[in-house]
Amino acid sequence: MLSLKYKSYGVCQRYLLEYFVISSSTFYTTRRTFFSNGWIKKKDKKRCKGYSMKTTGEPISDEEIEKILVSIYENENCNEPEYYIKPLGDKKLSKVLRKRYRLIVNHKKIYRMRKELGLLWKTDQLLQKSR
Repeated sequence: MLSLKYKSYGVCQRYLLEYFVISSSTFYTTRRTFFSNGWIKKKDKKRCKGYSMKTTGEPISDEEIEKILVSIYENENCNEPEYYIKPLGDKKLSKVLRKRYRLIVNHKKIYRMRKELGLLWKTDQLLQKSR
């Protein structure tokens, strides 16, 4: 990475590549691998597992979301609006959680939670229930 050192002094990059007898593609490839291999450390952006966010920005644990999902699926009273959330898919359910409960939850996470809780409906059950 000598050329980066000399470039900081204001020397033309084309001149440096000719001087060191390096093609420009080799220069950019080694430069890209130099920065991507971890020689220069970047900040790790890891998400906080086991939590989601409310629309206000407060974190909410997955256990509380699971309690909400279970309460939705345990409801048997057809006069309540939560009864009609059951047959919705995961994407629509995530939008309902965002509007009604003010929770920002990814649809993949909802699918994973429903699968762990045993709340997934098979298509045969859904067809028999609607008849």
